[in-house]
Amino acid sequence: MIKICATYKLCLIAVFVAVILHSCEKVAQLSDDNIIISVSIDNVEPEKVLLDNPVVEESSVIIPVKFGKYLFPLKLYPTIICNDSKVKILGLEDDGSLIFPVLNSINTITIVSESGMPKRYEIKLNLISSNEISEILKFKIKSSSNGILNVGEEAFADPTESIVKIYAVDPTYPLIINPEVEVSEGAVFTDWEKGESLTFSFQGETKTLNLLSESGREEKWQVSIINAKEDITSNQRLINPFNHFDAKFTSSLHNLDTVTFNTKDRQVILYYSGDKKAENFGVLFNFSFNEFITGSSVYSGEEYIFQNEDDSHQLIIIDNITGNYNKWEIVFRQTNTIIKVTGVEWGSYYSSDNDIKLGPPEIYPELREISIPVLSNGEFPLIINDFSILLSQPTENSLSADINFSSMNDYKTFNLTRNGKNELWSLKLVNRLTPLSNQADVTGFHYGKPSFSYSVDEIYIEPEISEIVIVCENFEYNTSLKLTPIIETSTGSKIEGMVSGGVVEIPWGGTKKFKIISESGSSREWTIRVIPAPQLPNKDFEEWVVHPQFKSLETSIFPSDGSGWNSSNNPSAVNVVRVDGYQSKYAARILTKLSTINFADIIKVTSLTSGNLFLGKFRYSTATADVYSPGRMIVKGIPFNTYYLPKQLIIWHKYRKGETLVKTSPKITSTTIPAFNPVETVAGNDQGLLKADLWNNSQENLVASASYIFSGNSEWTRSIIDFSYDNWMEGSKYISVSISSSIFGEIFTGADGSVLDVDSIRLIYHLPGNGSIKIK
Repeated sequence: MIKICATYKLCLIAVFVAVILHSCEKVAQLSDDNIIISVSIDNVEPEKVLLDNPVVEESSVIIPVKFGKYLFPLKLYPTIICNDSKVKILGLEDDGSLIFPVLNSINTITIVSESGMPKRYEIKLNLISSNEISEILKFKIKSSSNGILNVGEEAFADPTESIVKIYAVDPTYPLIINPEVEVSEGAVFTDWEKGESLTFSFQGETKTLNLLSESGREEKWQVSIINAKEDITSNQRLINPFNHFDAKFTSSLHNLDTVTFNTKDRQVILYYSGDKKAENFGVLFNFSFNEFITGSSVYSGEEYIFQNEDDSHQLIIIDNITGNYNKWEIVFRQTNTIIKVTGVEWGSYYSSDNDIKLGPPEIYPELREISIPVLSNGEFPLIINDFSILLSQPTENSLSADINFSSMNDYKTFNLTRNGKNELWSLKLVNRLTPLSNQADVTGFHYGKPSFSYSVDEIYIEPEISEIVIVCENFEYNTSLKLTPIIETSTGSKIEGMVSGGVVEIPWGGTKKFKIISESGSSREWTIRVIPAPQLPNKDFEEWVVHPQFKSLETSIFPSDGSGWNSSNNPSAVNVVRVDGYQSKYAARILTKLSTINFADIIKVTSLTSGNLFLGKFRYSTATADVYSPGRMIVKGIPFNTYYLPKQLIIWHKYRKGETLVKTSPKITSTTIPAFNPVETVAGNDQGLLKADLWNNSQENLVASASYIFSGNSEWTRSIIDFSYDNWMEGSKYISVSISSSIFGEIFTGADGSVLDVDSIRLIYHLPGNGSIKIK
């Protein structure tokens, strides 16, 4: 019986071995192939999104997005072809789709071979570069279908408000215009075609034009007709409106010698030589206006007929900033009638008390004016003897040689006549009792609304370095900032190189220079500097989501997919949680725990787990080497392009250290299963740690770094942390910020119960200088 049983047992063993060998042989026959060969997208939602062909790399799939930046979230339905048709694809939604909440979202799928071998792929989107701007750059009007056109040749296109203002002088309605419109590269109108007219039935009527950028961003532009107002305030921009003015006779009967301006009578005077009796002669004009000045009735590049020498053409000049206008005349004069005042002389002068003192005379030919500065006051009348005006050519002068001024406000008018042509001039006193100021400062800056993609977060006037610094946290890379600022300057000064209230364009990360001319005539160059100041993603910790890989974590810090904040803690430990924020809805709480972690339901390991929050990617692994050195599972840093480097980091925080500092050191065993030595108490107190690094070009070239140790503060505290520059280079390409509730947590040392709450992290790019004026 015993022998039979032994034989039976041997048979059972033989059968068992045979089954095992047969099973091993079957497993050995299963394929390990788990490589993606190609990916195609069958469908995408929304339908307007345009994708290019996906690119398969070693462990990732890149899907180019041609159009759809403003249509997120996206839902893609991929067809994935592998080198074995029997693979299993894990990580897709139940309907076989992939969902991308934002452009930087990363989906992870796993290809499992027939034999059970897994291979992970990251699915990413790559936005194909396209122009974001949908601006009207120029809006010109040169014709109308009804032939009546008293509107400015060029309208005021304001990209900060997406409006076009067309100023009209005494228009009749309906007014039909035929505009020539220049828009941003790649942008197109969706409801207006080139060559179409626009009809305005009444003053103030607005037309809406939808402009679509190359990238798909739509901007609604408002185009309106506004009645211009005749200038009654001696607007300086309308007194000197021309950048240049030239003309050419279209026949050989005349020759243009020079062009002068009489701003007092608003005349452009063309001095010529030739046939005085010629009739119906043509003149081709070539002129341009100063910035944001436009004209009507006479246009540069066109020929106009003059019936005779006494004929003239009216030119309406409009200030596109204020909407004011005035009327100028273009007239002719023989060259031998030019009057040039070259100087002024007098013999003596006296007042009732002989206390009045005069300065050197000032001649303003375009105003037809001579001014005499009064440097010290006294009792009037003031008598000037032997007064004479010096002229380049013999000219009749009606001004008396002895002049009597009854008061500071008294003035004299006189005629200068040459070869039958008369000019009316004035002689007046100007109050210079107080010396003219040489101050050329910016005293105020009202920036208005910024153009697309920009937010204006801080503005400083820095008088010590003559700069206006604009800090912008939100912007589109390599896109100019446009503003319509109102600039206040020192009393009596004026701005050159820029128009207050006009559109100012400042290149991305660049500058705009202008001058302020003081009352005394001295000048000072100023610079508007724009500092792009990118901030960390989810810097206020307001966004929390279900973890993209570990669905049981319903309140994981956003995005946790490698493109922003992440945690290097084992998902089952839950060391980063959401709590009430500092004057905000949420903050992040980072916890240190002495916890037992279950590895794949096979083994339980007790160790000290320091809470950790960082920017970058976490590659979860249960391999012993990775568990013993958690840093191996972290890929620190995210792309972070900056033109200027941040100078400081500000963070709100509170920290409560655990009672006892302990250490759980890794236990070296002959197995491949992680194990730790018993908990060991060590001397000292726990502390938290923040570390920030910036790199340029590669993550090996450190540019700047900052660190901070959290001790004990039970209330919310604001800390300012300075960056030190290790290898100074302009700008950076990557940033890493890591925050831990235990400073030595990476070597499994900390205090169970240490709690670090963090909120509102902000990077500071500009530090105010001496005398700085903060506008915002």
